[in-house]
Amino acid sequence: MSTVIVLGTFHTEVEACTSQELLRIVKQISPEVVFCEAPPEIFPDMLSAEKNFNTPEIKVIRELLKESNTKIIPVDIYGMAVDDNRIDDMFDLFGQKMENYKNAVLIQIDETYEKGYCFLNSKENDKINFDKALMEREIVTKENNREISLDYVKWVKWNNYRENHWIKLIQEYFHENKFNSAVLMVGAAHRVGVQHKIMELEFNGKSHITWNFDYFSN
Repeated sequence: MSTVIVLGTFHTEVEACTSQELLRIVKQISPEVVFCEAPPEIFPDMLSAEKNFNTPEIKVIRELLKESNTKIIPVDIYGMAVDDNRIDDMFDLFGQKMENYKNAVLIQIDETYEKGYCFLNSKENDKINFDKALMEREIVTKENNREISLDYVKWVKWNNYRENHWIKLIQEYFHENKFNSAVLMVGAAHRVGVQHKIMELEFNGKSHITWNFDYFSN
């Protein structure tokens, strides 16, 4: 059966999370297709902006386009539901209001710097992200602030919408083009949401692709 490996990434190059290491991993997988967290409308501009836009994922995609026949398919949605600055402020608040949340973030940072993509794609990191989501809801409820509540609900709904969109486009691409192996390269925080949506599809018999969230455990 055709397989999509969900490869969680970090959008900044830090310590063990380098574009060179990410490229090595993708080449090791040797997928026919790489689906990436980029909107088709601005994907060409992202690729050409070599002076001011150089996330690890984009640098890897540029190299793949030069060196291989791998198909690159952008699957994200253009735009934001909530302003970036307000999202940053919201997450700063979470760390200020709950010590356990701040500690979870610090653990993720330390482990990401030291272990890189192996940690980002681990069950340990998935569990931390799941627990953080529960803590976020608790903080938002306790704060009882209308603006924060609205921003948080919009942010959660937007990410759910995006994740469903990625899965839908990948399934449609598979039905039209077929492939044996592919990679979905997305921020590691999305792994939990994507995995839950895939489990629901599989339970209802609506997924005809094998989704692999445990590549580093193999």
